[in-house]
Order: sequence, then structure tokens, then C-alpha cells
Amino acid sequence: MPTDTVLALTVRSNTDQVFSEMHIDTANFSKAYDDAFFTYYADRIEGIQFTVSSEGVLSSTQYFPAAADARLRCKCSPPSDESVFRGEVWDSFEGISIENAFARLDNFAIQLTNSPKDWKGHVIIYSPIRVGRTRAAGYRTRISNWLIVKRQIDSRRVAIIDGGHREQFAGELYLLPPAVAVPPPLPTIGSCVPKLVH
Repeated sequence: MPTDTVLALTVRSNTDQVFSEMHIDTANFSKAYDDAFFTYYADRIEGIQFTVSSEGVLSSTQYFPAAADARLRCKCSPPSDESVFRGEVWDSFEGISIENAFARLDNFAIQLTNSPKDWKGHVIIYSPIRVGRTRAAGYRTRISNWLIVKRQIDSRRVAIIDGGHREQFAGELYLLPPAVAVPPPLPTIGSCVPKLVH
């Protein structure tokens, strides 16, 4: 990434503005906490995050790339931003056999089946750069077939996403309601724009 590239803009609050009095609808915001008892409300679609103290006072407002700005990102730069939220991952795996990955997917399929009908399962798959495109695509196909054919999950409720490259095969499993954006993949090896493959 070029020097002096702006990743985010943080505006510190110098007032005692109570966050609840701002009447911001946080129903579709992601929520996270840290060890200093701050609460973070992040909206990845709009590209905004609020930091709120334990007393409920707005500490800062942070602006980072909105979802619509993803096309402007250098395509071989990992799509991280400066927000604390990447989405609450339901499960993840890395460097395990495909059989062990299937066991994780079984539990994922059960949870998805028991979730509200408008919820969707998103599976972000990362592959080693050394294995080549054909083998990486085959791995994603096996993941997709396991959920849709073996576990009979409606194909409209599952998205398999090519997340780019990591050192080993890896996956992140998300169960999300329709209003919540899918967290962007975070490859650890420079990769081009992730693609929805199913």
C-alpha cells in the first residue's frame, strides 16, 4: 500500500454527548467491546463506527471505506479496514483435513436449518497460492456439495466465497440475517478481488 494512504478518519468528541440521545438506529450495526469497557457500533455498509464509553458517552466517530467504495480498493491489497468489526464468525478452521472441515460444516448446516428462513450461510474459503486455481476451485466445490447435496441445504441460503490466499486451506463460516453485510475476506497473502463462486 502506498505511503500516506488514508485508511480511516477518526473524529474525537470533545463534548459529553450521550450516544443514546443521538437517536441512531443501531439495529443493523455490529457491536463489539474491548478491555477498556468501550462499546463499538459499526456499520460496514455505510462505513461508519461509533466508540461509546462505559458511561454511554460518545468518544469518537470513525469513517472508513463504505461497501460501495470496495471497487476503489487496490485489487491485490487485503480488504481490511480500521474498524474493530469483521462480523461475528460462527466458526472457522485452518490447516485441517477436508474431513474435519466437513464435521464443522455439519454443525453449521444444522444451525442454518434451525435459523430463520431469511438468514443465509456465508462460507469464505481461502486457499494456498501454491495449489493452483483448479485445486482451489475443487476444494470450494467439495465444500459447496457437502452443504447443498449431502446436507440438503437450499442453495439459495448458502454463499461460497473465494476469499483469496492464505498459507493453508482455511474457512470462515457466518450465519447472518439479510440486513447484515458479509464481512470482507482477509487474505494473508496478496490476492485479487474475492469472488462469489456460488
